[in-house]
Amino acid sequence: KDYNSRISFTNSTRDGIQQNSDAVRRFLAVKTSYKPTEWMNVSLDYKYTYRRNHNAAQEGYGGARNVNHEYLQWGQTQVDLNDYRDYMRPDGSWRTWNVKSKSNFKANFHDNPYAIFDKSNVYNTYRWNVFTGDVTFNLPFNIKAGVRVIGNMRQHDTEQKNNAGSINFNSYFYTEQGHVSDLTTQGSLTWGDRFIDDRLSVDAAAFIEQRNYDYKYIYGETNNGLIIDNYFNLAASTGTPSVINYEQHYKTRSIFGTVTVGFDDTYFLDGSMRNDWDSRLPVTNNSFLYGGLSASIMLNQFIKDAEWLKYWKLRGSFAQVGSTLGVYNTIPAYEYTTKFNSMTTLYSNPTQLNPNIKPTISTSYEVGTEFRLFDNRFWGDINFYRRDTKNQILNMTVAPQSGFSSRQLNSGLVRNQGIEISLGGTPVKTKNFEWDIDFNIAKNQNELVELNPDMKEYNLASYKFSYWWYLKAIEGRPLGVITSTYRWARNDEGKLILKPTTSNAWGGGYQVTYDSTEKDEGTFQPDWTGGFSTSFRYKNLRVAANFDFMVGGRMLSVTNMYAVSSGMSKETAVLNDKGINEREPVTKGGGVRVEGVDESGNPVTCYMNAYYYYNYKKYDLGEQIYDRSYLKMRELSVSYDLPRAFLKKAGVGLSNASVSFVASNPWLIYSACPNIDPSEAGTNWREGGQVGSTRSFGLTVKLGF
Repeated sequence: KDYNSRISFTNSTRDGIQQNSDAVRRFLAVKTSYKPTEWMNVSLDYKYTYRRNHNAAQEGYGGARNVNHEYLQWGQTQVDLNDYRDYMRPDGSWRTWNVKSKSNFKANFHDNPYAIFDKSNVYNTYRWNVFTGDVTFNLPFNIKAGVRVIGNMRQHDTEQKNNAGSINFNSYFYTEQGHVSDLTTQGSLTWGDRFIDDRLSVDAAAFIEQRNYDYKYIYGETNNGLIIDNYFNLAASTGTPSVINYEQHYKTRSIFGTVTVGFDDTYFLDGSMRNDWDSRLPVTNNSFLYGGLSASIMLNQFIKDAEWLKYWKLRGSFAQVGSTLGVYNTIPAYEYTTKFNSMTTLYSNPTQLNPNIKPTISTSYEVGTEFRLFDNRFWGDINFYRRDTKNQILNMTVAPQSGFSSRQLNSGLVRNQGIEISLGGTPVKTKNFEWDIDFNIAKNQNELVELNPDMKEYNLASYKFSYWWYLKAIEGRPLGVITSTYRWARNDEGKLILKPTTSNAWGGGYQVTYDSTEKDEGTFQPDWTGGFSTSFRYKNLRVAANFDFMVGGRMLSVTNMYAVSSGMSKETAVLNDKGINEREPVTKGGGVRVEGVDESGNPVTCYMNAYYYYNYKKYDLGEQIYDRSYLKMRELSVSYDLPRAFLKKAGVGLSNASVSFVASNPWLIYSACPNIDPSEAGTNWREGGQVGSTRSFGLTVKLGF
């Protein structure tokens, strides 16, 4: 009776959607506890995870295995790619639909996709060993002492093996290994008691903690191909292989405590305080203190006669959290780069490091309420919050004559404030029928309140195709303002400014003009996010669905830019106002009807050859920015529980049995950005070549004995 243990193991193997891809998942969990004496308890929680991906889908423009972007953005609609499954010619070269010429059978720009699937292989393997061990001692006066050890041992291995034959890469071998040891040791003292006839409860805890983090990494890759195709070894590199290894180590020591006070099961007060000493910070500034305070009151205790009110809490809180920077970013050190005349070369960090850098502190305030009404038939949670993040660690551009390209500093105040609302209930509930619904919505207002006296904007990211798009932090604006630096010129009314041309290429006597001023294209931040779920039960049959949505926000879509400019998008093959396909020459009634003004402001209407119009549209950078709004069904399930009376009558030893059908990501109901799924873009402001979204369907049978 003083010992119990639970062990579970899961193993799954599945083939991917793309040819020659698969995944393996294994999970082992062990949870055990032992009480050797009345005053001592020992427990261990261990989890092992194994995850192996072979040729996982890749996204982004130019990804070696992302063939989707090549055929969505640059393909030919008249090509039946199934004809190229047999891709190997007798001489070992790859068949392709886009040969360079009658005498050169190599692919022009893009390889045969089936050859890429088979001849470019990427293996990613991750192993996690995570454990938590506890020893607790019951001491006099309601005191408990404990020791906890938390470990996260992680290993990852990656290999890439490319065969010869591609026009985009040589035969190639790449291997890397990384090992993480993240170990935390914690000692604790806890105490709790009740006073004033059990009306007052007090619980307190004090902790001391040390975290040791160690990371080792090594990688090697071949250069200029392999001396023998299919011999994947660094020693087979035609050129000198590249090999790098490095280590990262840091320690964090902490002391912290918590206190919880409750009175009459009505009033509650929680406080916490923590001090960290972190080796990633300069010695003079490696200590930082933060904490929090929260209070709540159970209002339903004052209206006990209201049977319709089951639960009503009003709460408020204040909290601070500290964060640091990466390792080895406070002391200048030399780094190595490529060799010169067989000699290793070193260079100094182009960023001037700051020996007085301070940690970033995030301060949050929240006020909210929770309630349950009408015998739990209606419930809700409403929360107002504000979170200020100060002293962010940034690299500010400096004059090159200083000897540095940027300088490390603490700067900025970023504010997030908004509201989160969750509502749910059971509108209908009878013996045989029940309908549940839950809905949540959030509105976050993000603003860079202050950056730096010498700097009012900061580049977060950028992307270039001939000209630049930037993602910026601008004082007084939300983080993530997208700007473009080149576009078709328009007047103040938004009409295209056209100029006469004698070139027959444009077809109609006019061509577009250009504007190279930087323009604000909106912010990446959405206006609203949320989701809702609903379920219906009739007797033992249950149908449920989950949805999520986003309203507002802007993003750059490279897929749509290239699909339009290469003629893959359906908008490039519509009928013009004459009823003729736009792709037909202007001389035959085709072309794109364009309305605008000339450089003097006079109205102009003309037709432009579709090839030039759509091909040059990729230089209209603002037109490549789209709304991120979407509505998506995330899951649909249908389940049936076999009646217990039926199971008992069957006499097969089953106590319960059910069967369920589940569809994941079955329906993208709406997307403001055509041809892609914004919900899969995550927090990325730029979609560079999205892999096609997938649906999955499953059948689950559960049997209980």
